Amino acid sequence: MSQNEDIIYKSEFSIVPFIGLIVGIGGFGFAGFILLENYKSIGGIILILPGLFFILSALSLTALLSLKSVIFTRRKLIFKYIFIPKKYEIDWNEINDLKVKFAALRINDGYAYKVVYTGKDLKIYFNKRSILLESFCYLEFEELLSKFGKRITPALKQKIKSTYKGSEKKFWQEDDKYWRILNKIVLPFTLGILILILLLKL
Repeated sequence: MSQNEDIIYKSEFSIVPFIGLIVGIGGFGFAGFILLENYKSIGGIILILPGLFFILSALSLTALLSLKSVIFTRRKLIFKYIFIPKKYEIDWNEINDLKVKFAALRINDGYAYKVVYTGKDLKIYFNKRSILLESFCYLEFEELLSKFGKRITPALKQKIKSTYKGSEKKFWQEDDKYWRILNKIVLPFTLGILILILLLKL
């Protein structure tokens, strides 16, 4: 691509994955160091934990290395990895399939899992390869999708809508099922066991 060749869109990164990497490596490294310093009083088996922390830090780094800039020109769709010398340039008509998936993050608040973040994953297929773009990595991801939608065929645009709606519906159905099982089966069963234990102690 020539310098400044009619660029019509360029993505911007969110700070979320960068903060995640810093917190992940810093937190896991600190915890691992504390465990190593005190393993004799805690127990030798605890040495496994720093190894697990290292693996989690490596996974965080791998996720960050997968970050890529997205550039639209009138003729091409361009992906540039920001930390590794890898680049894809494809013509718009080389895109042969697309999937937009509903994405969500749950956290455990001590009683149950709650959804604290929702987003989207866009997977682009071309020439027997695929590229995944995750909304939490980018600022204004909806704008990216909007600009992207103007460059693809109507059939692919319709597929984006249908796959997203299908994945979103499936997620919330599974979420509803989870809460039904929790409220109607798990909690009453747990409460029943606690009551039985108290009665047996009387």
